[in-house]
Amino acid sequence: MSEGQVKDLEDKVAWFRDNQKILGEQQQVISSQNRELNQMKLLKKQAEEDRARARDLEKKCKLLEETIKARNPNSIPMLIQASSQVAKEEDDDRGKKQLKYRIQQLEAEMEDRDKDFERRIRSLRQEQERMR
Repeated sequence: MSEGQVKDLEDKVAWFRDNQKILGEQQQVISSQNRELNQMKLLKKQAEEDRARARDLEKKCKLLEETIKARNPNSIPMLIQASSQVAKEEDDDRGKKQLKYRIQQLEAEMEDRDKDFERRIRSLRQEQERMR
């Protein structure tokens, strides 16, 4: 091989490295944007669940108000029963929501990492093929 051919090949390798570096930087930006988008989607879903929970609580409050206004002998036991059910459901729902949110976060992170690793493997294979 002549020196000119060697120089051309070295230039190509340098160009491929620079190109790969630029692609890697762009991929990092895309990955961070994807993570942020996934977090926003999860927050939206959580807000929708909170809205539904608020509607349920409003209904229960109206029921309690009606019970108080009724003033019949069974109103005190009904009030006690309704308030104990609300407390139990609230604790259960809060824990479940936190666990669901964390699971969704971890799944999104895992997907991002898988995509990033696949991209890296492809780029390394591509560079290896070009150097052959």
